[in-house]
Amino acid sequence: FIVFYVVVNANSIVLSFKDYNIDTGAYGFVGFQTIKNAVTDFFGKDYLVKTVWNSLLLTFVSLVAGIGGAVIFSFYIYKKYVFSGVFKVALFLPSIISSMVMATLFWYVAEGGLPALREMVSGRWTSEGLLTDPKTDFGTAMFFTVWIGFGPLIMMFSAAMNDISPSIVESAELDGITPLKEFWFITLPLIWE
Repeated sequence: FIVFYVVVNANSIVLSFKDYNIDTGAYGFVGFQTIKNAVTDFFGKDYLVKTVWNSLLLTFVSLVAGIGGAVIFSFYIYKKYVFSGVFKVALFLPSIISSMVMATLFWYVAEGGLPALREMVSGRWTSEGLLTDPKTDFGTAMFFTVWIGFGPLIMMFSAAMNDISPSIVESAELDGITPLKEFWFITLPLIWE
């Protein structure tokens, strides 16, 4: 604890008041200049503000679309509706296959497959893929992040839904509950307990 937590964090605080000199290969004390530079760069450069905005947007989308979508897809799979097996495979695939393979596969689809499909459908050729086009690069990366996170979330929510007592669901079905009401009033509260 002392070596890996206290010393490391104390050293980080000390290093925030030092600067590394490339010529001498040594650290020199600079006072608050490093902190001043960080604050000036953050508020003075547009790309850092955009970076923070993109991070907040990605966090919000991951929470809303990621968790919300995972709960809905988990319920769909839990109820064994039409094509639930296909959804299970497509959404678990990133968890089963190596992340390097999935990232490479996604890159090939986003950079070559989807632009070629767009060219076949619309007849317009583009030299940029979805990840190299400045208009679509962040949205594509956001989609990939949410999709990669779906697998573990669906596994977690599906396991929680499978722990719901069948007698509760059966009793509600005998009373004529709709699937939407079952999701809202039975499944959702019970998976969070």
